[in-house]
Amino acid sequence: MKFSAILGSLIAVQAAVVPSNLFGAIAKDMTTFNRLTELLPVGEKLIYSGNAEGTQNYVCVEGKYVLDFAEALLISMNAVPYKRDSVHHYFLDKAVAIDGARPTWKYDADGSIISGKALIKKDDPNPKNIQWLKVGITQHTGNTGFFSNVKTVLRVNTDGGVPPATCTGNSTAQVNYKTDYLFFQ
Repeated sequence: MKFSAILGSLIAVQAAVVPSNLFGAIAKDMTTFNRLTELLPVGEKLIYSGNAEGTQNYVCVEGKYVLDFAEALLISMNAVPYKRDSVHHYFLDKAVAIDGARPTWKYDADGSIISGKALIKKDDPNPKNIQWLKVGITQHTGNTGFFSNVKTVLRVNTDGGVPPATCTGNSTAQVNYKTDYLFFQ
């Protein structure tokens, strides 16, 4: 991708919905900037962004924790201060079925629901943080609603969420995480 196209996409992201302080937090150095540009969907417009807090929930399988499901609540980062709407994030199916999970988001204001599949995963430089993701939306529930035309969701600026390295028996781990989700159409 040409630098001018990347720069144009990033400027569009900043101008569309994301407050300028978030753009600075996401792209705080060249490594972060490069990771973000690899995830940005070309030709799509940012329509919603939210700060999320939740848990990544793991089960022990053969001595290693495997992601079972995630739950999070997103609060809007959109520029309109009086519009503090929310989105719930969860998995449509259980993840233990080897990548069988479908990350899902429900826009609470109108009930529109989207689910997708991870297209790109990028490691965070901090090994205690879960990966950044580009999720392609594969299913829309309902033909109307705010999320009805969403094509891509990005998970960026992650903090936490990684389970302990080993486990025993049928143990589980619930690990807190924070992240930013960006929704494009």
